[in-house]
Amino acid sequence: MAITFNAVVTNSTPAHPLAITPTDTIHDVLIAAVITDNSSASTFTPFASHDEIAKQTVTTDGQHLVVFRKKDASGSEGSLSCSNTASLNTIGFIMSLTGADNTTP
Repeated sequence: MAITFNAVVTNSTPAHPLAITPTDTIHDVLIAAVITDNSSASTFTPFASHDEIAKQTVTTDGQHLVVFRKKDASGSEGSLSCSNTASLNTIGFIMSLTGADNTTP
């Protein structure tokens, strides 16, 4: 089966915690990213049932980028939230992919 881009939902209003309601169908793979523009060290708590797959800190201007993945979406995720230990305002998105391998993507 071919991988199809299903949808992306963004939240571009800086907030802590950051809440996003994805548009997904059952068994989609969800990819989420959160970004903050602050040099404070922080640990991010992922969206529910998501695994952290990448993290990058740019020390020049203090940006943090964290990418999360959920392997097998329920199709009715509801509002998901992501927070961090430094209470930094973040922006982000969640996109859904249909047809991706949802067992070992």
